[in-house]
Amino acid sequence: SVTGVVWGGYIQRHPEYKAKAQAALNEMYLAGRIKPTVGRSFALRECPQALRAVANREILGKAVLVNE
Repeated sequence: SVTGVVWGGYIQRHPEYKAKAQAALNEMYLAGRIKPTVGRSFALRECPQALRAVANREILGKAVLVNE
């Protein structure tokens, strides 16, 4: 299961946690323990369209910007 969290207040009180959490996620990803779902990829020049698609909730999974 996946449980969300509201980061705002927690990160203000514990600013070091953000780097620790990112390092743990990177480690799990590199070990193949998590596999984020890519809903759609956009060329970097399509960033405005990608942001609109995310804002409009048109993407299931992650929106990825690719530097071409």
